[in-house]
Amino acid sequence: MPNIGKELKNCRRQLKMTLPEMAARLNVSTTTIVNYETGRRMPDIDFLIDLAETSGTSLIYWLWLRVEASKSAGAAKAKALLDTIVDTHGSSSAQPDKPFVSLPLYDIRDVANAVSTPVQGIVADEMLQFSTTWIKRELNAAP
Repeated sequence: MPNIGKELKNCRRQLKMTLPEMAARLNVSTTTIVNYETGRRMPDIDFLIDLAETSGTSLIYWLWLRVEASKSAGAAKAKALLDTIVDTHGSSSAQPDKPFVSLPLYDIRDVANAVSTPVQGIVADEMLQFSTTWIKRELNAAP
């Protein structure tokens, strides 16, 4: 599972911003950004709103990560609500994408010896989850 601190750091690096630059842009101290990135503190809602606006990323994604990090008894319910919002509104340009995409894991060992046949691996009972941010950034693909 993604970690909000690591994702914040990745976002900052993707924006090619130093700690002081990001802190100035978001009207917080450099120490605050460091505390968020290292997980010593969790960002509040105002910070997440400003971060999403500044970075052009999905507020729902940041909220989902923040709720994921929560130890509150209501965190699971909040996550389900965020998932419902994404499911209801889809992934149009006006609405954010889901934070993760699940893909089936294929067992292709059975076709490793059959070079001349098309690869048709057997779907395993497992799913792999990928962050939509990672898919966009690393693969330059639409989730």
